[in-house]
Amino acid sequence: MAPKKQRIDIPSIHAIMVPIFFLRRRCIIINIVISTDDQFVMPARVMLTSFFLNNPGETHNIYFLHSTIRQENLDALEKLVSDYQSNFIPVSIQESDFDGFKRNAVFPVQVYYRLLLSRYIPETDDRALWLDVDLIVNGSLRELYDLDFEGSYLAGCADVGAIDRSLLFGAPKGTIYVNSGVLLFNTTVMRNYTLADYTRYYKENESKILWNDQDILNGMFAQKIKILDHNVYNAQVWFRPPLPQKIEKTVRQTARIIHYLGHQKPWRISSRHPAGCVWDEYYMLACGKNPVYSTIFCLKHRFMRWMLRVYPAIRSFLSKVYHKLKD
Repeated sequence: MAPKKQRIDIPSIHAIMVPIFFLRRRCIIINIVISTDDQFVMPARVMLTSFFLNNPGETHNIYFLHSTIRQENLDALEKLVSDYQSNFIPVSIQESDFDGFKRNAVFPVQVYYRLLLSRYIPETDDRALWLDVDLIVNGSLRELYDLDFEGSYLAGCADVGAIDRSLLFGAPKGTIYVNSGVLLFNTTVMRNYTLADYTRYYKENESKILWNDQDILNGMFAQKIKILDHNVYNAQVWFRPPLPQKIEKTVRQTARIIHYLGHQKPWRISSRHPAGCVWDEYYMLACGKNPVYSTIFCLKHRFMRWMLRVYPAIRSFLSKVYHKLKD
């Protein structure tokens, strides 16, 4: 009796190609684009440190769009990026290109640079992630970076303080207004838009534009923006007393990006930001070559936040004691 032949299952081409596809996506370098002036180089270094620490084992491209920045600050950023085996790509921008756009201390000219970031990304790449420097990357961004645009031009999170603002620019009801601090650009599509397009839109809507480039992007592409979970990818932590005591624990556990909005930035010594301790910890890691100074800085920040928190109660108590003794 002839032996029974064993059946050999040959995997389908689909079964072979799907793992290869995901492996290929996994190997794609993350293009990060940032911009700052000399005043915010230190927060930029802390933000980049948090990004590298939470996205290890890969080489990334850091595009730095700048106009007027001192060479020593440029060198410091380049050294930080190279220390994490990534590529630092400085791009010099002409400020005069944006002379027709309003600017101030809150919205410097650098905020407009993100409008044109797609022109600096190689055409072989179809995406780039813009990150403001006043944030902390608190987790892996690989899932965010690899998302499917599904025909969208941008991907971002709702601006929790102005979620309906797109209506001002003629968007249909229900359109969500996004915060521009964290934006994933579909560079294949966005390369088609030039400075002339943005300038034209700005001049046509200048009376309505308050938040500069953020208004421009929302106005022009309102229905072409994929909305992401802001609790995960743009946790907008405002400084608004009374301070929520659990906010630090909440953002630590859920947010992959913590965005420090408002004037009370955590690096300011008078800050009592509710999630300031998260920033302090990454600051200490960014200053790893000088742990004594960074520890003192962190402790001083925490002491100041504690003092500012208890100061009203102390003042009220002393006032009562004074009036009681006076009587």
